[in-house]
Amino acid sequence: MSSSNSTTCVYFDYTTNQNVTVPCNNLVGSPNLLSGQVEYSNYGYILNHGATYAFIAIYSLICVAHIFLGVFWKLWWTLPTLALGTLVEVIGWAGRVMSINTLYWEINYGGLWMYDFNAFVQQICCLVIAPTFYSAANYVLLGLLLDVTDPLYSSLDTRSIKVIFITSDVLCLLVQAGGGAWAGTSSGPNGGNSGAYMMSGGVILQLVVTIIFIGFFSEWLYRWRKDRPVQRQYKPFPGKKARAQAKASRAAMRQAEDHHHLAAVGSSSGMALDKDLPAIGRAPSYVPTSFSSQPAPESRIQLMAGMITFSTVLIVVRQVSVPSTSVCKPPSLTFNRSIYRSIELLRGWTGPVAVNEPLFLGMDATMMAILSLSYAIIHPGLLFGRRLF
Repeated sequence: MSSSNSTTCVYFDYTTNQNVTVPCNNLVGSPNLLSGQVEYSNYGYILNHGATYAFIAIYSLICVAHIFLGVFWKLWWTLPTLALGTLVEVIGWAGRVMSINTLYWEINYGGLWMYDFNAFVQQICCLVIAPTFYSAANYVLLGLLLDVTDPLYSSLDTRSIKVIFITSDVLCLLVQAGGGAWAGTSSGPNGGNSGAYMMSGGVILQLVVTIIFIGFFSEWLYRWRKDRPVQRQYKPFPGKKARAQAKASRAAMRQAEDHHHLAAVGSSSGMALDKDLPAIGRAPSYVPTSFSSQPAPESRIQLMAGMITFSTVLIVVRQVSVPSTSVCKPPSLTFNRSIYRSIELLRGWTGPVAVNEPLFLGMDATMMAILSLSYAIIHPGLLFGRRLF
């Protein structure tokens, strides 16, 4: 709350909980009368107009591409993951465009450049939560890769992997969104920073989930390359089909046990028994599923595995040269970006990382643009899709 006349301005200082009277700064763009430096609200800098308009155009085009590819390949799960994630990026950058159009000089507070706070919260919330949709795409994609190779290449069954990681992804999304709502509805800087800390907690939680996912993905990659299925698979969230298969397997084993019991009795009495009954302990073997009449090309499987790697695994040395016959492992974008966002939000809205626009453009905007574009080029439909026309 503030008021002003021709010479003095009064505003409420949330740090001291007192009204402060200072001269009005009517000189647009001049140093702040309190700090002696040019001050900017929210962002801590003047937004780069060219970069802002360029990125919203890039993300808009990629979003249209993801919608088209999802429909073209009839791969509907990519719409609420890849397409929606890119759309959230567009909404976030629309908030930055809105900020550009609402910039004005505020004579209160010693004089500062002021942006619309709602637009600021819109962009920070959307740009922070957008990668969770790409993480969900990775989880689904790993499950599909298990289906076309062999589900026994993982210690967890396909359904459990999807349930555990997608549920965790939704939880991370809710925590980050809750932090954004807290920051957006707070009446002072303390509440805003508390919202930032909550959002940071969601980002860190997502980072932990990503690390665990990397473990399961690495296990599948190793077992697939070495053709070493697990001896025992855990199914904490079995579906109806899995429960039916388990029931049939137990019934077959009981039948086999009865058969061998009768065989032991019959051998002494000379009874003839059916020799076609299954042996004890033999469970129905897995028959790999396929999305077409032809087996999945190994090169396409490698391509999808490389895409998951590209978006999740942090590679310390960025310029690693990988032979074309192996799975590609370039620097991780989501992982790198999560570290950047965690550090940024932990230091609040006014921390040195949060007010560094070149760092934001490099570590967030550019990386997410490359990631979303890569998923449009190396689309899951290349392996799992069925062309619409």
